Parts: sequence; C-alpha cells; structure tokens
Amino acid sequence: SFNLFTPEKFGNKTVGIAHRRWLLCNNPDLSNLITSSIGERWITNPEYLSELEKHADDSAFLKKFKDIKQKSKNTLIDLLRTHMDVPADTTVMFDVQSGKIHPYKRQVLHIFNVLHRYLQVKSGYSLKNRRLHIFAGKASPSDFLAKQIIHLINVTKELINKDPEVREQMQVVFIPNFGMTWAENLVPAADLSEQISTASLEAASTFNMKFAFNGAYTIASRSGSNIELAERVGDQNISVFGKSTEELLALNGYRPQDQLNADQRLRNIFSLLENLLPSLQDGSAIYPLLSSLRDSDRYYVLIDFADYLSKQELIDEAYLDSDLWAKKCITNISRVGWFSSDRASLEYANDIWKVTSA
Repeated sequence: SFNLFTPEKFGNKTVGIAHRRWLLCNNPDLSNLITSSIGERWITNPEYLSELEKHADDSAFLKKFKDIKQKSKNTLIDLLRTHMDVPADTTVMFDVQSGKIHPYKRQVLHIFNVLHRYLQVKSGYSLKNRRLHIFAGKASPSDFLAKQIIHLINVTKELINKDPEVREQMQVVFIPNFGMTWAENLVPAADLSEQISTASLEAASTFNMKFAFNGAYTIASRSGSNIELAERVGDQNISVFGKSTEELLALNGYRPQDQLNADQRLRNIFSLLENLLPSLQDGSAIYPLLSSLRDSDRYYVLIDFADYLSKQELIDEAYLDSDLWAKKCITNISRVGWFSSDRASLEYANDIWKVTSA
C-alpha cells in the first residue's frame, strides 16, 4: 500500500558490512599492514582500498600478508582446541562454510565434495593439497532437514577424522552454536570462503563480504550478492560455478535420477552413505535427506555438483602457488571497498529517503 503513494522510496540496494567492525577492529594485524602501505584514508573511505592492488606483486608485502593469515589460523586453532579435538597442522588450507544451516545453503554440496575426496584417498589417490573443512552454523529448531544436515556433517567428520590414512590429507570440524565470538576468529583465518547457496534463493548474504575484506578467496554460486562480488573482484579472483537463476527456472521436468545415472562420482557417494549409515547409531535419521536429493533435489545440489568439483580442482592448483594465492586474496581486498555499509547507507539516504548527511 505504501508503494502506491511513494514508489520512489522502494527499491533494491545491495547491503554492505561495517568494514571498521570486521576489518579494522577485528583484524588489527591486517589493518596495520594496509595502513602502513596505503595510509589511513581507507578507514573512512573504503574505496581507497583500491590502492592496495599495486602491492599485490610486491614479494615483501605478500610475505607479510601470508604471515598475518598464518597467525590468524593459529589463533583459531588454539580456540578450537579448547572445545574439540583438532589437527595440529595449521599450514593446510582452511576451507570454511559458515552461517545458517539450511538445505538452500547447500552444506550438503560441500559435504559431498569431502566424501568424494575421501573416496579418492581410499582408492590410493593423493590429494593435491590438504584441507581442514570447517562447517559453522545453527539450524532452526523446527527445521527437520537442517537437523539431518548437521547429523550428516558429524557422520562425515567421524568417518574422516578417525581414518589414519585419510586424516593425513583432510579433516573436518563442525562448530555448533555459531555466534559472533566464533565469527570474529573464523573470518580472518579462512583461506577459502564457501558461498554456495542455490541461485535465486540467497538475496543478500554478508559473510561473503566479511571473508573477502579479510583476504579469503571465494568459491561462489550465481546467487544474490555473489554475482556483484564477482563483477567487482574479477573472474580471475573468484571461482563461480553452477547454473544461473534463469537456467534453473528454464529447467523443465528436472529428474535428479538423471544426474545420478550420468555421474559415477555421485553414485559412489550415495553408495558409501547407504552402506555406512545402517551401522551408525541413528544413522537412519539421514535417509529422508538423501531421499529428498534423489526424489526432488529442490535446491539443485546434484545438478551443480560436477561444476562445483571442477572449480574445486582449479582451486587446488591455485593454492599450490602461495604467492599467486596471496595475490588473488590481496586483489580481493583492494576491490571490495564498495561493499562497505558506508556506501549502502549513503545510497539509501540519497536515493530512497532523500536526506542529506549531517
């Protein structure tokens, strides 16, 4: 009704994050490195972060950046050790997915990648780089499938971490009751940020921005602000995968079974789980989740699986070159100033509410 009277006050604006909260205050070592390199103007005008890009080829700067990232990873591991058993090696890639646990967030897609890698190792394949897969989040109390996703994460964690052959190359951590204290330590430590929600179902995530401001590389579905993030940082500095909203809407008569029939890797994952779950306490509780994937796959996990895996393989290659990886991460920082809440607030003031700053 209000739109009928003042349509000019209604419109879409991309949200932003408080960069002074999530970078300046939350990551002082990185903030000090940035300030010592380009001055303090970025604090009040984050667009000045663009000046950081000229340092992306400076070997001394790259080393300082990598040292800061390693320190953040050590801090996170120390915190994790107070709550759970975690690996001692912090030189592995920290592959992080955080936020709400929900089918549309597609934690299952990430888990399937973990299980695919598990099967590779068990068949004698050596992974190109070692990863610590970190899942963090909460599920709504009444969300039946989300509870099963958490159960599946924990089942996968036990499978991986208790196998001596596999845990040398990968491990899994789940952080329950994820809150701001955990986020403050997780965001600076991430090497890879998993932003993999179903296209069209993620309107405006902000964790992708928080991770990017802190020097994480992003693997992203074609959803919401991921699209704008990719446009800002450039195709060489982000891995975008999967079908677009338009492509998903154009699907007619999608049959998940066709994806299973066409991809041996998917069939192997389902076979692994179907053989494993009967031997586990409450393992059968995960069957409805697997059935939902086979019968309807409402969130298109199976249809995006192959492209997701191919992008993960390219990420493995990039991470092997630590200087190249650091350059990509620094370029991300230099190009995400637009995602500050300062810009978002100013756009609302100018375009929606027509007010001037004090």
